[in-house]
Amino acid sequence: MKKFRLQSILEYRRSLEEEIQLEFAQSQTLLAREMELSSKIQHQIDIWQQRLQKKQHEAGSIFDSSYPVQIDLLQKFLQFLTAEAKRQAEKVRSLELAADKKRQALLEARQERKVMERLKEKTLALWEREMLQEEQKILDERAISQYRGVLDEEG
Repeated sequence: MKKFRLQSILEYRRSLEEEIQLEFAQSQTLLAREMELSSKIQHQIDIWQQRLQKKQHEAGSIFDSSYPVQIDLLQKFLQFLTAEAKRQAEKVRSLELAADKKRQALLEARQERKVMERLKEKTLALWEREMLQEEQKILDERAISQYRGVLDEEG
C-alpha cells in the first residue's frame, strides 16, 4: 500500500488538535471553578446583607451603643465583599474570553486536521483507481495476447 506523503503533517495536525483540546478542557475547568467562587461570594454578600438589615432593624427598636459600630463594620465588610465580587466577575469574564479563544483555536485545528484527512482519503482513492486501471490494462494485454495466440494457431 502506498504511503501518504503528507502523513507527518497529518500527524502533526492531530497532535496539535489534541494539545489544544487539552488546553481548552483546562480553561473550561478553571472557568467553572472561578464561576463557582463567584457564586459563593455572591451568596456571602446575600447572607451579610440580611445580617446588616437585621442589625439595622434591631438598632431602630433597641437602644444599644454597640449597634452603630456593628452596623459600620458590617457595611465595611459588605463593601469589601462587593469589591471582591466585582474583581471575581472581571476574572470570570477574562477566563470566558480565553476559553472562547481556545474553542476557536480548537475548531480551526480540527478543521485543518479534517482537510488533511480528506486529502489523504482522496490521494489513496486515486492511487487505488490507478492501481485498478493498471491491473485492468495488464489483464487486457494478456487477453489480447492470448487471442492473438489463438488466431496464430488457427491461421
